[in-house]
Amino acid sequence: MKNHWSVILAALLLPILFAGCGSSSKGAANYPLGTFRVLVSGTSLSVVDRYNRTILPGSADTFSFGSGTPSVTDTFGSFAITETAVWFKPSSFSVISSDSSRLVIAASVPLGNTAATAFIVITPLDPNMLALSVTAPAATTATGQPFNRTLLNMACSADDHFYGLGEQYNSLDQRGNIVGIWAQDHGFFQDTLIASSLQKALHPTYYPEPFVLTSRPAGVLVSSTSYSKFDLCASDPRQASIELWDTTMHIILIADSDPIHIVRDFTGIVGRQPLSPFWVIGPWIAAELGQSQVLNTADELRNYQIPSSAIWYQDWAGAVTFPSGYVTGHNWISDTTLYPDMAGLNISLNSMGFKSLAYFNSFVNQDRSYYPVAASAGYLITRSTGVPYTFTGSLFTPESMLDVSNPSAASWMSGFMFTAVSLGFSGWMADFGEWLPYDAFLQAGPASEMHNEYPVLWAKLNYRAMSSDIPTGDFAFFMRSGYLGAQPYQPVVWAGDQNTDFDPTFGLQTVVAAAINLGISGVPIFTHDIAGYAPSGTASTAELYDRWTELGCFTPVMRTHRGYNVFQNWNWDSDAATIQMFKTYATLHVELFPYIYTAMTRAHQDGTPIMQALWLRYSSDPNTATIDDEYLFGDNMLVAPVVTQGAITRTLYLPQGNWYPFFSGGPAVAGGVSVTVDAPEDSIPVFVPAGSIIPMLTQAPDTLITGTTVTTGTTLADVITAQTIRVYPGANGSFTVYDGSSFSMSSSAAGLSPASAVLTNGSGQALAPCTSTDTGAVACGMISGTSFVVNGTDNGTAIFTLQGAPANPGTVYRIEVF
Repeated sequence: MKNHWSVILAALLLPILFAGCGSSSKGAANYPLGTFRVLVSGTSLSVVDRYNRTILPGSADTFSFGSGTPSVTDTFGSFAITETAVWFKPSSFSVISSDSSRLVIAASVPLGNTAATAFIVITPLDPNMLALSVTAPAATTATGQPFNRTLLNMACSADDHFYGLGEQYNSLDQRGNIVGIWAQDHGFFQDTLIASSLQKALHPTYYPEPFVLTSRPAGVLVSSTSYSKFDLCASDPRQASIELWDTTMHIILIADSDPIHIVRDFTGIVGRQPLSPFWVIGPWIAAELGQSQVLNTADELRNYQIPSSAIWYQDWAGAVTFPSGYVTGHNWISDTTLYPDMAGLNISLNSMGFKSLAYFNSFVNQDRSYYPVAASAGYLITRSTGVPYTFTGSLFTPESMLDVSNPSAASWMSGFMFTAVSLGFSGWMADFGEWLPYDAFLQAGPASEMHNEYPVLWAKLNYRAMSSDIPTGDFAFFMRSGYLGAQPYQPVVWAGDQNTDFDPTFGLQTVVAAAINLGISGVPIFTHDIAGYAPSGTASTAELYDRWTELGCFTPVMRTHRGYNVFQNWNWDSDAATIQMFKTYATLHVELFPYIYTAMTRAHQDGTPIMQALWLRYSSDPNTATIDDEYLFGDNMLVAPVVTQGAITRTLYLPQGNWYPFFSGGPAVAGGVSVTVDAPEDSIPVFVPAGSIIPMLTQAPDTLITGTTVTTGTTLADVITAQTIRVYPGANGSFTVYDGSSFSMSSSAAGLSPASAVLTNGSGQALAPCTSTDTGAVACGMISGTSFVVNGTDNGTAIFTLQGAPANPGTVYRIEVF
């Protein structure tokens, strides 16, 4: 089953196969197509872009065609995928039609004493994009099997790197790996003996995508929902390949000299995440174990003055207690024993400044009261015989899955979601979506074709239900599974079920790689379970919680989870030290609201990642090509989380330029080198490049919820007219805030001296002093107006000029210069 853009592309390209076959071409091997050039020689095909870069380096045999028989087994959402296939290489390419708008090539594929013909149609879409439609021969092999595989081969150079491919946890650079593109469970049970004996898939992930960003840079998108496999110079260091289990491979090449622009173009094709309301920036706190415990959590947060805007309790519809854990009961109906007055509870939470979030998943448990209705109405996935398909789910009981391709089934489930909204919920975790068995059937087709499409349809169901129930858009939900085209229906994506440990394969260390690969893959609005979820043999610790909290602060959505081992895991309120630690970083996260929401707005508008791989911004620096344990948070913060147990220092790379320590202040550090910095347990290394302007709230409110429902605590409206602008001189810079406020700085190469810095307005008058001091500020002054100018001098020498144009002239700005 193809996504919508693939259908459109096929409609445009496939008729060309027949329209162009009546003519011939005697042209040279160099074919101009818009801003691109296609070079054809023998059975090799290469593409050169307008910058004269070879973005598709053809190999000796650029395309191959095959006939394969798959073998797929699955248990607990893990898939073992293998195949037996026979491959055929073309013996020659013949250009049968060419002009400035398309190139049609026939490929002769030997089949013993005969030959079959494959077709390659190449069409420019715009100055940055070129479409290739590759169709296998409409013939059978000597064994009588039809062609059902297509393969693109690309030559590998020594300095090629490969990024993206969805949410990959192992590293940023996928060179040397074989990556299967098939949505499946990555976390829970993955490191157990049960899973490891069955799990043969390569780099399993909840959110795969057949899109790779190469370091040339160029984007290669395979527009299909069928299984694909990316062999990135692993089997042969001289060659990369993309195998698709389909007769036609639709490829879109995206060319630009700036990799960020390639990501923007890619997200323009598949769609971008919706923009959520302000409150999503306020930390989301997990609570469960019943009504009194949830209220107690809310009271604690307000008593400790910890800013937070949402409480989510996943056991709203019941739970199951195992000897080692406590998990949601896979139900869609509220549990009146745990929560006897859920509507009243949510009203109370809302009045305290908390949005209430619940939990749904795509499973239909056989023990639930509504299962017979789903089974008799045809709302479930089925076997080939038409009977409901059941399997052992994560609760170790028989379960089926909703047939999300059936409009009636989607409408039926939306009714349960409407009831949840009626109880006062503003969103939920929309769990699973990646477990669909390979041999199941849906109304729209077999799971072998629909598997990767399932999480897209699951996202659509949730988004459309919420949009209908809360038409103001004041909602958010979060998912872990996805595929091409899910983005426009996913307000927030979370990293899945990490282990509650520092493990480099399944624990804390995997989160940064997952985030930056997802950003490249068009999913910038991201979150993760602070301290993880899945059991790892031991409960989470205070150290793990502190380190994960630090990372959570510099993540678009900061969110906690109590984990599977609810009663043993460390939590934010486990002791006084952790409470203070969590409060510090939750407060900073909310103070950064203008900065984070601006990045979120831009991500929604053009797909720019929020957690950016350094290489995206510094692609000319080869040292950044494989860094996957640090990232840019927005454009102006380099974050190097500590992800190694027991570490109290951190070695990190700073790209070229001058970088200021965010927390400690002090002079800028020259980049282009690796530096080792102190990183005690309560500290995360963060650096800011010279020329940066960072807008912040001067005071973090208790909640970022807007409106009149909040009767206790401070809201965004109470603090929005007192803001802080952090200025880091040494280079020119600018920043436009989400509300239209704009700031620009012209600066000499020098920074300010703490001992002699003087701040004045445009008339030369000294700025009013700040009433509070922040560690690291070398100069501070207060200013307001419809527009303003701040000059910084050092012993009479001009260092910088800051110009401000606030959207609200009544805002008083505290100018902090570092």
